[in-house]
Amino acid sequence: MRKPLVFILLPLLFCIGCKPHVELLVDESNLQEGDIAFRGGTSIESNVVEIAAQNGIYSHSGVLVKYEGKWKIVHAVPGEENETGGIQYLKMDDLDLFFAPDRACAGCFARYDTTPEVLEKVAQEAIRWWKKKILFDNEYLMSDTTKLYCSQLVQLSFESQGIDVAQGRCHKFPLADEKVIYPSDILENPKITRYYILEEKPKD
Repeated sequence: MRKPLVFILLPLLFCIGCKPHVELLVDESNLQEGDIAFRGGTSIESNVVEIAAQNGIYSHSGVLVKYEGKWKIVHAVPGEENETGGIQYLKMDDLDLFFAPDRACAGCFARYDTTPEVLEKVAQEAIRWWKKKILFDNEYLMSDTTKLYCSQLVQLSFESQGIDVAQGRCHKFPLADEKVIYPSDILENPKITRYYILEEKPKD
């Protein structure tokens, strides 16, 4: 029953997908470990998420961490090259790679209203998941934590501190048997504020 819906959506994706190859400028001055990074992707999968979420601007999310002195984003995503030779483990990417022009056409950082100490623990939980070499969950099953998808990783990282960051919001997704958490479900939390929306880099 899922595949026909996907086939119906696919012809629309080439018309309403967000503009590709936009270089985004990241200002690191106000970043905080445990912040959430959101991006609107350029892939067909990203457009499926944005359509399924109806008014969703962002199709992907991850947790901002400070690792070995550098800002990184821990996230779960399929189909992107990494050092594991194509094996789709959780990734820890530099900001420039996460928001690379072939991967992102929109982006923002958002912060949950809690103490920096709690947010740092959220970041440490995301790193803990990354170190376990968890694979991407192509079935999008919230009931299975042996594999993870992007917003599930964010949800679990906050749950480690007793925070239901999606506040129970979840929806049917054409590629999944269970309801899933969209990035927009997290962003709708009233305790989350988008404090920095990425801008396009100025043209030379």
